[in-house]
Amino acid sequence: MIVLFVQLLQNFKIEADTEKVIKDFLDAKKPIGAICIAPVLVAKVLANNNRDGCQITVGKEDKQAMDCITACGSHPVQLDVDAVHVDETNLIVSTPAYMSRNPAPHEVYDAIGALVEEVCRLAAKSSASSSGEDAEDFSILEDLGATVFGQNKWVDMKTKGYTPDSILNEKHAKPSGYADDALADFKTIKRVQL
Repeated sequence: MIVLFVQLLQNFKIEADTEKVIKDFLDAKKPIGAICIAPVLVAKVLANNNRDGCQITVGKEDKQAMDCITACGSHPVQLDVDAVHVDETNLIVSTPAYMSRNPAPHEVYDAIGALVEEVCRLAAKSSASSSGEDAEDFSILEDLGATVFGQNKWVDMKTKGYTPDSILNEKHAKPSGYADDALADFKTIKRVQL
C-alpha cells in the first residue's frame, strides 16, 4: 500500500497554469514561498523542466513525502512546525506547517509569518542586486507590512520588537507578537460565539 502511495505521489501531474506560474517565478529568479505539502509542487516543476533539484521542507518522519521529493531530484529537509528553510540558490522558502506531527495552530501561524519575512527578505535582496541598490533597503518590507497589517497594527508590531532589520539577524526569524495576536483573536471569536 505504501509503495502504491509513493508511486502516486511521484507520478502526479500539476495543473498547467499552476506549473507555468511556478516555472515563471523560477525563470525570473523571484522568491517562492511554499507551505505544507506545496513544496512538492516546486520540486515536481523543477523535475518536469530538467533542472537541478532544490531543498524543501517536509514534516519529520514523513517518509512518503521524502521519497516523492527525492524521486523528483530534490532534497527533503526535515523540520519542526516552527521552522522555515531557505534554499538561497533557488530562492525557495518552505515550512512544513501541518505536515508536522500534531502542530498547534499558533505554531503554524508563526512559521508562516517567518516564511513571509524570508520571502520578503529574498525579494528585497533580489530587487536590490538587480537595480544595483544596497541589499539592506527594507522599504519594500515597510510598505508590505503597512499594507498587510494596516498602518496602526504595523506600528504596534514594530513597538513589540518586530523590525525589518531583525529579518537579517536570524536565519529563521520569528515575528514577535504573531502567536499572541492569534490567541487574542481566538479569544475574541470565542467571546462573540458565547
